[in-house]
Amino acid sequence: EGVHPDDLAELRKVSREIWEARRPASVEYRLLRHDGVFRYVMASAVPRLTPDGMFLGMVGASMDITALREAETQRLAMQAQMQEAARVESIARLAAGAAHEINNLLTGVLGNANLAQLEPGLPPTVLDYLARIEDGTLKVADLTQKLQSFSGRAPTTRVLESLTSIVEDTLPLLRTTAPRRVALSIELETDTPDIVADAAQLKQVLVNLFTNAVEAAGPRGEVRVSLAGHADGSIEFTIQDNGPGPAPH
Repeated sequence: EGVHPDDLAELRKVSREIWEARRPASVEYRLLRHDGVFRYVMASAVPRLTPDGMFLGMVGASMDITALREAETQRLAMQAQMQEAARVESIARLAAGAAHEINNLLTGVLGNANLAQLEPGLPPTVLDYLARIEDGTLKVADLTQKLQSFSGRAPTTRVLESLTSIVEDTLPLLRTTAPRRVALSIELETDTPDIVADAAQLKQVLVNLFTNAVEAAGPRGEVRVSLAGHADGSIEFTIQDNGPGPAPH
């Protein structure tokens, strides 16, 4: 009585093995406590036998191992987080190295394109091609800057920025990374005051918060992104999910 329905079959199986094999055994199962909460229990039992081997019953003891299981779950979660952190750090180092090498190449491309534009008598079509090379090079340079920001190795640049623009620039990435099972709701005010911030780092923070919200939302979840200004000049930015939240202990 009070055994979790999902554990009944295993408990009966072990009890039958003790009777059939005439040897001790242990089993882990969930048992309903008086307050209505299921607790994990480790039970061990030995058979009681007559001198000629007749089975008389079982003698056993049980111990509440809920705290041990929770500690093990936390240990495994921490281990997974450390492994993920190591993986991200490895990717960050790779991204930083790649960005550095690309920047070296871009310097040469951009410098030669600038020098070529100074040559006299170039046809307009050639000048147009050189301008396109310069524009493309600058765009790639901006991409490498983002790679360095992701790796945490880019210099911090704090200037006056529009938080609305930063969020709007990040939205395409958020929409791309959001799985189809998650509904995305966006509510942004356009007249919020500017803030002093590093745009690249702030975008990375937004992506991290959004990723956490998507993971917490669960199947058929919803994530709401909102930005609003207040009369006192403060700005409220919210990323909210409709997930169940952490499991109670």
